[in-house]
Amino acid sequence: MRRLRERRIVTRCQQLAALFAVAAMTTPAWTQVPNAPSPILQDMVACTSIVDDDIRLSCYDRSIQPLLAEPTEEQDAARSFSGTGDWTSETLEMRGPWHISWQSTAVLLTLELRDADNLFLTVAGTQVGEGSGETDMFDAGSYRINVRAINGDWQLYVIAD
Repeated sequence: MRRLRERRIVTRCQQLAALFAVAAMTTPAWTQVPNAPSPILQDMVACTSIVDDDIRLSCYDRSIQPLLAEPTEEQDAARSFSGTGDWTSETLEMRGPWHISWQSTAVLLTLELRDADNLFLTVAGTQVGEGSGETDMFDAGSYRINVRAINGDWQLYVIAD
């Protein structure tokens, strides 16, 4: 019975490692830096050499923690959102100046900035065809972002400055 449990753990760990390897290989080129594998991926690859099942599983758990952690209010880390087609964010409470950076494969991408009640404030940015861009700076406050995208994927980064 213990052997079967160990085999299942090994199989799950191998599946998880394979999943992350495939995800790393299929990440769009604009998100990759040549010859610079992510530290998380490096840690996960290092975990594969651990023989003991429990220690290896703990290694995987530690390696993936940065992907699971929510940024704290003190951090200036970017929040990212991605999707296809139209989307509206939840209300974002911004404590200081901030801006939006984006990448898109859509035929047309429009970013609308709205207040907490979803009332239109301004067109924050547009992109015709595949590409990327950044908005001007916005002041602190409560905002929502509406994305309008035709025939393509998009990714946004909300960055506190």
